[in-house]
Amino acid sequence: MLQLASVGYGDWKHAPRDLARGLAFRGSSERVGSPQNGNFLGILELLAEYDTFLAEHIQKRVNKVSVDSTPDIANVDQLTIIFRYVLPDGPVERFVKFMPTRGHTGRQLADILLEFIEYNGISLKDLRGQSYDNAANMSGKYKGMQAILKERNHQAEYIPCVAHSLNLLGKCAAECCQSAVRFFMFVQGLYVFFSASTHRWNLLVDALKPLKCPTIKPLSDTRWEARYDALHALRKGYQAVLQVLTAISDDNDETYQTKVTARGFVSSMKKLETGILVEVWSCIMERFHKTSQALQDSNMTLNKATNLLQGLRNFIQLLRPQFQTFEGRGQALSGCHHYTEEISRKKRRKVGLDSEGESEDTSLDPSSRFKVDSYLPIIDQILSSMKTRLEAYDDDLEESLPEEMIHFSTLIKQHHFNSECKEIQMFKFINENEFAHAFRNVSVVFKLYLCLMISNCSGERSFSALKRVKNHLRSSMRQKRLNSLAILCIENDILQKIDTDDIIKSFALSKSGKCVI
Repeated sequence: MLQLASVGYGDWKHAPRDLARGLAFRGSSERVGSPQNGNFLGILELLAEYDTFLAEHIQKRVNKVSVDSTPDIANVDQLTIIFRYVLPDGPVERFVKFMPTRGHTGRQLADILLEFIEYNGISLKDLRGQSYDNAANMSGKYKGMQAILKERNHQAEYIPCVAHSLNLLGKCAAECCQSAVRFFMFVQGLYVFFSASTHRWNLLVDALKPLKCPTIKPLSDTRWEARYDALHALRKGYQAVLQVLTAISDDNDETYQTKVTARGFVSSMKKLETGILVEVWSCIMERFHKTSQALQDSNMTLNKATNLLQGLRNFIQLLRPQFQTFEGRGQALSGCHHYTEEISRKKRRKVGLDSEGESEDTSLDPSSRFKVDSYLPIIDQILSSMKTRLEAYDDDLEESLPEEMIHFSTLIKQHHFNSECKEIQMFKFINENEFAHAFRNVSVVFKLYLCLMISNCSGERSFSALKRVKNHLRSSMRQKRLNSLAILCIENDILQKIDTDDIIKSFALSKSGKCVI
C-alpha cells in the first residue's frame, strides 16, 4: 500500500486479479462517492487519491459556458462568465466571475476566457456547448468567439441565445415598413412630450389614476420588453391620453409650440391607422413578452424552447387572415371609421397620349391598401425571421434512438410525467432509481442535452447585480472585492446553506485587539 501511495498503480490490465481477489465488483449503487457503489468503484476512488489522471477522469463534468459584457459605473467593461453543468437533480447555471476587458473582438474575448479556463485548471475538452448573443463578434462564422473556441474543441456546440434571437426578429418586424417605423416614433414621442414637463405628466397621471391604468412608458433598443410595457399602457389608457392631449391643445396658458405638438398627437390618435396598429402590436407584443419570460428560465431546455418558438410562429400565422378583426378593434379604439386616404383627395397620375396600350394602375380600396402595405409586411416579416431563427435550434433528440432508448421508452411508459420539462423529470427518474448502470448511454445523452445553454439571460441578470454592488458610492472598488461581493449577491442560494458561525468567530479572533494569555 505504501508503494501504491508513492508511485501509483499502473497495471490496469490485471486490476481484477490484483485488487478484487474474488470479491463482488458491483454494489447497489453505480454513483461515484456513494457508500453502496461496490468494491470496484470504491477501489477506483481510493486509487484516485494517488493518481491525478484517474481523479480528473472520475470528477469530470460536462460543462457549458456563456459570456457577455457591459460597462460598470467606473466605465470598466466587465465580462461576465457563466457556467452550466448537470447534477443528479438537473441542470444548474452559476455565475463564476467578472473579468475586465479592453477589447470586443472575438479573438480578444476568446483569449480572456481561455486564459481564465487555463488558470483555474479547467479542461477545455470537457466543454460541450457555448451560448452568446447574436452579435458578430460572438456568433461570427469565421472570426467570432464561438468559431475560435470551436477550433480548439469541435465538441463545443454554439447555440445562439433564444431570448436575444426573439428580440431581433421583433426588431426587424418593427422596421419592415414605413407605417411601423412611424408608429413606434409616435409612441416614443408621446412619452417624451409628457415626461418633458412635470405639469403635463401630472395631468396624465391624474387622468389615468381613476381608471387604474399604467402610465405611458418609453421604448428601449436593448430591452425589447419595454415595447410591450409601452403599448400595453397606451392601449389601456388610450381615451384618457387623448382627452389630456385635447385639453392641452385648447389651453391658452400653454405655449404655441406645446399646443401645436399636442394637436399633432391628437390628429394621429384619431386616425384609424393608428388604432389598428395599436391593436395589432399589442396582440403581438403580449405573446412576445410571455414567450420571452419563459425563455429566460435557467432550467429551460432546447426542446422546450423550440416548442415555444414554434408555438409563437403558429400563433402569428393564425393572425394573417384576421385583418378585419383588428380593423374593427381599431375603429372602436380611435373612434374613426375612415382611412386617411379616403378623407384626402386622391392624386391621379398624368398619362401621356402615347400610352394607350399601358394598363391602368391597380386600384385598391384604402382598407386593402393598408392591409397590403402595412399589416401583411409586419406579419410576414415575423414569420420569415422566425423560420430562419428556428433553423439554429433543431431538436437534439432524434425520433429513433438505438435499442437502449427503445428499452428506456418502454420503461417510462409506466410512469406519468408532467407536461413541463419532461427531459429533466426523466433524468431525475434515472438517478433517483439508480438506473444509470442499465441506461448508461441514455444518461449521457440527457446530460449533454440538459447542459446545452440556449440563452445568456443569467449573464444579463449578473449585470443587474453588478449595478447594485458597484454603484457611484463604490466606484473605486477593486476587481477582487467586486467578484467576492458579486458571488455573494448572485449565488445567494448557496450562501444561505453555508454555516458562517465558524467563519465569523475566526474573523473576530483575528481582528480582536486583545488576545487570551
